[in-house]
Amino acid sequence: MKKIMKKFILTNVIFTLSLTFLATSSSSSYADSSKITVGLVDVQKVLLAIDEGKNIRKKLEDDFKKKQDQLKKDENKFKEMQEKFEKQRLVLNEKSKLDKEKELRDLYVSIQEKTMKYQQELQELERELKRPLIDKIKTIVETISKSSNVDMTFEIGTTPLVYAENKKDLTEDVISSYNKQYPIK
Repeated sequence: MKKIMKKFILTNVIFTLSLTFLATSSSSSYADSSKITVGLVDVQKVLLAIDEGKNIRKKLEDDFKKKQDQLKKDENKFKEMQEKFEKQRLVLNEKSKLDKEKELRDLYVSIQEKTMKYQQELQELERELKRPLIDKIKTIVETISKSSNVDMTFEIGTTPLVYAENKKDLTEDVISSYNKQYPIK
């Protein structure tokens, strides 16, 4: 819900800024304002295509696999304990049954908590690893936008740009420039 609200607010801000930009440049004729060139960048595509992005995705996948393997071990342990308990249920006294059931519940809750903790850790790691890339990408987008004589640039994934007479997709240029400026060592 927070993401949706953020996108909505960001979209409205960008739309308002665009209208303001158009209004301030409307002192010239309408024909002049139609010569505005809009740049488009698919940041998600850039993150997936740049070499550093591929390395980050590999790190995230490796970390995810480790955490997933640990959870599988815990789940298998839970299943084994549950099966063993089911076999012994008839011969256990009431106190032993209650103790085993509590042990199973505690383990189940522990697995659920660990799953949530791992998800949070992965999300934080992703943010931490991508933050420097996003900053570099912003700088490159600005440079390419200026050199491409683009008046304003929108991120394709967040801005619902329905129509622009003069538009230019800068995504491939951003990917190429990023990999040249920040080669993998």
